[in-house]
Amino acid sequence: MSIPKYLKRSQIDYLLKEILPADRSLSELYRFDFSNLSFAEPSGIALFASIVQYLISKRCGIVIYGLDEENEAIRYLNRCGLSDFFNNKDNIKNHTVDSSTLLWKDLANSESHVWLENNLVSWLSCHLKYNTEQLRTLESNIQELFRNVDDHSTQKIGYLFSQFYPYARNPDFSKIVICVSDIGVGIPTTTRKKIPELNDGAALEWAVGDGHSSASKPNNRGVGLFELTKNIVDNCKSCVHIISGKAMLSLNGTTDKGKVATLTSLNGTYPGTLVEIELYVRSFRPDPIDEDVINFEF
Repeated sequence: MSIPKYLKRSQIDYLLKEILPADRSLSELYRFDFSNLSFAEPSGIALFASIVQYLISKRCGIVIYGLDEENEAIRYLNRCGLSDFFNNKDNIKNHTVDSSTLLWKDLANSESHVWLENNLVSWLSCHLKYNTEQLRTLESNIQELFRNVDDHSTQKIGYLFSQFYPYARNPDFSKIVICVSDIGVGIPTTTRKKIPELNDGAALEWAVGDGHSSASKPNNRGVGLFELTKNIVDNCKSCVHIISGKAMLSLNGTTDKGKVATLTSLNGTYPGTLVEIELYVRSFRPDPIDEDVINFEF
């Protein structure tokens, strides 16, 4: 299979149709050619890498070539260490490219709290220009996604890849993309344990509703997706995209019509859950500053 020229969220249907179609069993061997790649974004990388991990877990053979091509996209993957990941080498856990990229971390839930606080929150603070105490709601949103990984993933590993996209002519139009993915049973399967009649798309819509929870463990509050969309979409006027099973739900808070939800049916099945946050710098709303803490510090 030839990896498309643009490896991004809009290619989800193509990737799933070619690799994991709903009506076809897995192959013994998969060959992926990267030589045509010219652009990659966090969701496309996270999606493909999660699929590769899924195939490996099913004992499928993986052959990847074309990563030695001389173009900017391939050089980017190589700098990230992701070419090593695709070849099943475990040496990228703390790899960094530059200040605009916070790379790919395979996090067991037990490790995630410390890593998010020490790495992600500091990185976000740098690009959003707020102190870390003003980012606790956002940190909590992402932490809850990792609790969901621990609750629902078959491999107990979540992947995070984030990228800052500066807009030189007007910094207010810069954005941060944070992508969290896991390999597991997925939202639809988990939701149908409570409401069997829901199809995959309806299950995603139900999962983001207020008070709706499919959590099965005490440490998972089960409110992650609702609180995430409330903060990112409603408060920060940004976007959240959720991919699981045979559906993708996109929630857009940047329109003049208020929050807009778009549900897309997919030709393949994503074996887990991928959540992508598009956070726009111009509309981000930080947590209020605790004046008592500030006075105490000084």
